[in-house]
Amino acid sequence: MAAKHFAAVVMFLIVCQDLAIANPGDDFDLVILFESSDDSRSTNFVEEKRFLSRLVRQMFPSNNRIALYTFGKSTYSQFSLDMYSTPQDILQAIQYMWFSTGNGALAPAINFTIADAFQSTGGDRECTANSMLIVTHSAIIDSDQALTLAEQLVDKMVTTFILNMAGPSANLNFETLTNDSSRVIDIANWTVLQNMSLSVANSLKSDVGSTDCGRLTQWQPWTGCSRTCGYGFTFRTRQCQKENPSDKDCMGDFSENKPCFLTACTDPIDGNWAFWGNWGSCSKTCGTGLQQRARSCTLPAPANGGKACPGNNTQTKTCADYDCPRDSGTYKCSTETEAGITESREADVEIKAEVVIPADLQFPNWKRFHQDVL
Repeated sequence: MAAKHFAAVVMFLIVCQDLAIANPGDDFDLVILFESSDDSRSTNFVEEKRFLSRLVRQMFPSNNRIALYTFGKSTYSQFSLDMYSTPQDILQAIQYMWFSTGNGALAPAINFTIADAFQSTGGDRECTANSMLIVTHSAIIDSDQALTLAEQLVDKMVTTFILNMAGPSANLNFETLTNDSSRVIDIANWTVLQNMSLSVANSLKSDVGSTDCGRLTQWQPWTGCSRTCGYGFTFRTRQCQKENPSDKDCMGDFSENKPCFLTACTDPIDGNWAFWGNWGSCSKTCGTGLQQRARSCTLPAPANGGKACPGNNTQTKTCADYDCPRDSGTYKCSTETEAGITESREADVEIKAEVVIPADLQFPNWKRFHQDVL
């Protein structure tokens, strides 16, 4: 029978970015490995894609990533975890996946996919709980092979599930692979498999393995609004839980807020002063000037007949509190000539905002100038 040669492997990287305990709707990465050997190209391959499409739909809306592998004689990556970001693109890619010619065995296909899919270069994200779902008509005959694969899964921290369509005789090695008999589910036929998509998705979400990273708990409920009337804020928080002290810190926010509005305020609101502004410039450069700063009655502003802010909205202080140059009078101006001879002259100098030097004292050959009041 063509079904005898069919094997489907669906491998999951469940990413628990927001929750410490998995619930239906958790985000995770899904890697799918399908056997498309020569003997299963007709009816069974169509059934495979139908089940796959139903399963994918159970994973959205979310931040899930999905990759697809197929194998016949060899194993191929149809698309990687980081290739498509929407369910529509993933579903279309599933419909266009190609056959891998020849016939292959289940164990080597699983081995290849473990090594290839769980790499950062293939889109494997850090701090994810890794899971694998195997749906197969083929058994793993060699118990040593099953044990070797199980060790690889433990090393990758992978939680494994198997939907067994190969018959009860395959369960022993499948239980070795999963390390938990409850994760091996017997599937009698294609009709049963098609109806299992929802329950399979929920089982995967509720049995999430460990990682070496802390996990963010679920968000706590939103707090009440910070104000009973008018606009306020409401908050919620979550925590980072670690199974081991060496676990990496959680990534993401521990708190968030949003505005809230219960009802318009009708009670009187008294005004309150906002912070003082900066001091303005001084009104004088000497001889004691004044400078001001201001504040506004806006924290909050008075409303609904509330009281105005008490006190003044401006402050004044003195500045430039030092003497200006002396009054106009007779000054002696001295300089040293190019020959080193000191020359002096006397003149009446008018003092305004600055000293006004008479034109007859502005010698072009002077090197310096100083004033001495007689």
